[in-house]
Amino acid sequence: MGKFTIQRYLLFKKFPRLYDWIISVFGYKRAIGKLLNKFDFDGIVSDLGCGSGLLSIFIAKRNRNCRVIAVDESNGLLKILHEYTRNERIKNIDLVKADLSLGIPIKEDSLDFVVTSGLIEYIDPENLFKEVYKTIKSDGKLLVLVIRNNIFGKILGKIFGFKPHNLRYVLDLLQTSGFEEIEVMDMKDLKGLNKIKICVISRKTTISFRDKHTEN
Repeated sequence: MGKFTIQRYLLFKKFPRLYDWIISVFGYKRAIGKLLNKFDFDGIVSDLGCGSGLLSIFIAKRNRNCRVIAVDESNGLLKILHEYTRNERIKNIDLVKADLSLGIPIKEDSLDFVVTSGLIEYIDPENLFKEVYKTIKSDGKLLVLVIRNNIFGKILGKIFGFKPHNLRYVLDLLQTSGFEEIEVMDMKDLKGLNKIKICVISRKTTISFRDKHTEN
């Protein structure tokens, strides 16, 4: 999954519970919940690079009728998520171990909504968006939490072993991958989170990626 770093090894493989603790402090979980409350999650939802399951758990608990496919490469983080779903008796989350830099192990045109946070900073976002496009149904949505390329993002990059992308680069990749109605959400009400992340929401076009480029 992208370039190996000592930070990734320590946080995701050696001490995954430390990673889970880090994202639990400073009100981050509360801010994420407030953000996700702005969306309706129905049908089949996938959380790509789910980590210890922050987004997956919120979505699954909010709508018990939806199905959440939580995908991550780390056995340790998936174990934490599994323990939480068992203790909280959450039945609508499926756990999948996969290296997303090699593709998404989900059937094409099967997902209604895809969410991802802190993933495109580790793997090639161009390949990821093209893979996501294949798995989402027509009119399905993609929500990407992009880590800002500012002082806060660069500090987090040093801690977690990643490099932030410029927002314009991410928006251009979404468009060329076939997504439309690309919107950068106003997150001023999410104090703290808005200094670290940018929420981008987009929709899959009804015209296939191949046909769209043939027309051009």
